[in-house]
Amino acid sequence: MALLSTALVSLDEASAFLGDSSMDDEVLGMYVNAATLRIEQYCRRKFVKREIREQVCNPIGTARTGNIIYLDFFPADSVVSVQDPAGNVVPSDAYVLHNDQGFIRIPGAWNVPVNSDGNAAYYTITYSGGMFNGTADVPGDLKAACLFLLKFMTHGRDTTVRSKTVGDMSLSFDYGTTVTPGMPDTVAGMLNDSSYIRPRV
Repeated sequence: MALLSTALVSLDEASAFLGDSSMDDEVLGMYVNAATLRIEQYCRRKFVKREIREQVCNPIGTARTGNIIYLDFFPADSVVSVQDPAGNVVPSDAYVLHNDQGFIRIPGAWNVPVNSDGNAAYYTITYSGGMFNGTADVPGDLKAACLFLLKFMTHGRDTTVRSKTVGDMSLSFDYGTTVTPGMPDTVAGMLNDSSYIRPRV
């Protein structure tokens, strides 16, 4: 499997950390992709910028009511398009993107979209979002979390390892019971102590 353009670490970084140059790049890429996606799921973030498409409902009486539509992932660089259920494109000069807060605002109020049956439907919003421009721009602490998860996925949990150095970062840890399935305590602790986890809304 080809390495995702949104991977948190490169194949060279993964291979050097694992110390196993014999692993096929396609297999290693599969593991790196899986580790990246698992961390994004855990943190509820998209880290490396990419085009995102999501459907947003704007029913009366929810946080999406009024002149604001919230995006699931931010910061957002730009909005490619906003379409109503019929495929009509909302003119780009009709709204303003607040990229650091993750919402689109218009004067007045968004029309509540409805389908052919008159039921509330969805706007389809396509935008560019993510925290970092590319894999090379991912900070060392986030790369380290991905590498430790990669080690766990490929070799299991080695309880004899009490410390590890990645670049300028040195970590010491012990092992407990994995509380989150598929996410070792060490990695969860690294992410929980960071600003990468997006609060639930």
